[in-house]
Amino acid sequence: DSTAYYQNPSMTNRSIKAKIFYFFNHKKFAYKSSYTCVYRQLKTRASFLVVGNFYQNKLDADTSFFPELTKNMYGAYSDLNGLRVIGLSGGGGVSVNLVAFKRFFINGTFAIGPELQLRKYSHYSGLVENKTFVAGVADWRFSIGMNLKNFFITGFVVYDIVSYKNKAIDISSTFFSGYGTIGYRFKFKTPKLYQKFQD
Repeated sequence: DSTAYYQNPSMTNRSIKAKIFYFFNHKKFAYKSSYTCVYRQLKTRASFLVVGNFYQNKLDADTSFFPELTKNMYGAYSDLNGLRVIGLSGGGGVSVNLVAFKRFFINGTFAIGPELQLRKYSHYSGLVENKTFVAGVADWRFSIGMNLKNFFITGFVVYDIVSYKNKAIDISSTFFSGYGTIGYRFKFKTPKLYQKFQD
């Protein structure tokens, strides 16, 4: 009630997404050192990367996404109440670990590429349209922290955006998250079973 924007309590948005990165300089560059701290990057290094995404996004409302007073502005999409998208994308980018004194680090990762979108538009009238689009996607990540021999602390943010745009509407899906970790590595002997796995 405190916002000037239109609110629709019946609207739901569900998204399932899988993402994979491949780093070309994986022998000298450790992405995991900046985001999970399971490895220590002692020197500044960078790597080009390729990224792949596969997801399903489902947006629904009871009658329409748009308020009654503005429906006429959306033409044939005025009674749109469902949008389902299956997306498959691939692209490239770069990731950099800046390390100081073998302890402090900052990581920046950026990737961009094209995406194939299979869209299903559902209208309140019962009309269903299946269309294929090619769009652009971007993935941006930032991490900062301290990674010592035993103690580590890190925090990072992830920003992922994709657009579902046509001649009448422009719907953007933005995923933003972040978290922090504080940990300590305890010394213990590697179990024999795991040693065999490592070998």
